[in-house]
Amino acid sequence: MIFDNFLEDVDRGRQGFNVGLSTGIKPLDQVITGVQRATYYLIGGNTGTGKTAFADHAFVLKPYANFLNNRLSQKYSETPLISFRVFYYSMEIAAKRKIAKWVCWLMFERHKMIIDINEVYSKRSTLSEEKYRLISSCRDYIEGMMEYIHIFDHPIN
Repeated sequence: MIFDNFLEDVDRGRQGFNVGLSTGIKPLDQVITGVQRATYYLIGGNTGTGKTAFADHAFVLKPYANFLNNRLSQKYSETPLISFRVFYYSMEIAAKRKIAKWVCWLMFERHKMIIDINEVYSKRSTLSEEKYRLISSCRDYIEGMMEYIHIFDHPIN
């Protein structure tokens, strides 16, 4: 019986169901075989070393983009190969600030424009009308993400 269960997993892999979502970092994908279901990843480092930025890029933003691409390529498939759901526990960064950082990432991905959260919030100088328009154009993508990514930015006990 247990061997049959094992073979089911092998067969699922042969059908393409065990493929992980890309982190967007090819050497990392080769080592961890992409972001895999039911797998824990531990990221450690000192304060201010980019742990959250790395985690967002490799485990949320790029996998979501990969999920969208796979979903579009399998538009007419009865059984999609990849499902995607993220439960994001952000105990130090409010959801709105997290979205602002993700919009900055999307601005680079779409327009090769480097913009930081301080510019988004006009902390140094007023955000230009053009950049405001481009930021506003991210609405559909971000709202689409929020159907799959659930941010918890408050204490949970």
